[in-house]
Amino acid sequence: MTYLVTGATGALGSEVTRVLALRGARVVLACRSQEKGEALVSKILDERGRGETGQRRRDADDALVVMGGLDLGSKASIESFAAEFCARALPLTGLVCCAGVVCQPFGRTRDGRETHFGVNHLGHFFLAHALLDEIVRTAASSGAQGRIVLVSSGAHHFTYRVRRGVARPSRGIDFANLDEPEGYDAGRAYAQSKLAVALHASELDGRLRRSGVNVAAFAADPGFLAAELKHALSFPGGSLLFALAEGRVTRDARRAAATVVWCAAADRRRLAEGLGSRGRAAADARGATTYLSLIHI
Repeated sequence: MTYLVTGATGALGSEVTRVLALRGARVVLACRSQEKGEALVSKILDERGRGETGQRRRDADDALVVMGGLDLGSKASIESFAAEFCARALPLTGLVCCAGVVCQPFGRTRDGRETHFGVNHLGHFFLAHALLDEIVRTAASSGAQGRIVLVSSGAHHFTYRVRRGVARPSRGIDFANLDEPEGYDAGRAYAQSKLAVALHASELDGRLRRSGVNVAAFAADPGFLAAELKHALSFPGGSLLFALAEGRVTRDARRAAATVVWCAAADRRRLAEGLGSRGRAAADARGATTYLSLIHI
C-alpha cells in the first residue's frame, strides 16, 4: 500500500503519516519544506526501526519518501509535483489531503485566489485530479480499493448562519466576493473552503461510482484539532478562549487522525459498518471509535 499525504509535517498530517507508516504502508510525504519532511521521517524511522536490523531496517528506510516544494496555492507547482511523482513510477493506493490553512488574515495565493479557498479546496482539487489516473491504475492492478480522502470540517455549517451586518442568512459559498478583501471574515472564509471540500468529495465519489472504477472518495471531519485551534486563536484574548475550548470541543492529534486513517485504510466492510446511512462520501470523528481499536493508537 502506498499513500501520498499532503501537509505531512503538520499537526494532523504528521500523525496520519506516522500511523500509516507504522502499519507497514509506504508513505510519500508531500510538503513545502524538504527539511521538515526529512526530520519527520527520521523521527518515525526511529520509532518504527527499534530493534530492527538488516533487510527489515532497509525496508523501513525505503517506506518513507519526502517530496518537498509543493505549494498548493500554485497550479503550476501542483502540476510539477504531480509530474515528478508520476515519473517515479510508484503505485498510489490513496491520496490523503491533510494540508490546509485555518482562519488566517486576508491573503491571496500565487494564483490570485483567496488563501483558504485556494489552498484548502482548489489546491487539493487540482492535485486529486492530476493523480487520479495513478490511483485508478493501482486499484485495478492490485485489487485494493483506491482512496481519496479530503479533510473537511464541521465548520462548513457556518456558511449557512446569519452574518453580522447582513439581513439574511448566508447561502453557502459567496462566489461573487470570494477573492475580495471587503467584508472579509476569516472564519467564514475557512468555512466556505471546507464546504467546497465536502461538495468536491461528494461529487467526485458519485462520478467514481458511476464510472465503475475501484476508487472511493471521502470528506473526513477529524474534529477540532487542538494545535490548529490554538494557532487560529493567536490574538489578544485568544489564549483564554483556547483554555475554555481545550478538551471540551477539541481533540488531540491521535484522535483526530483516527478518522482520516480509517477512511484511507479500513477495509470496505468496516467502512460500510462505520458510515452506515451517511454513505461513503462523508465521515466524521464519531465514526472513528471502531477504527481506534483496529489500529491500536
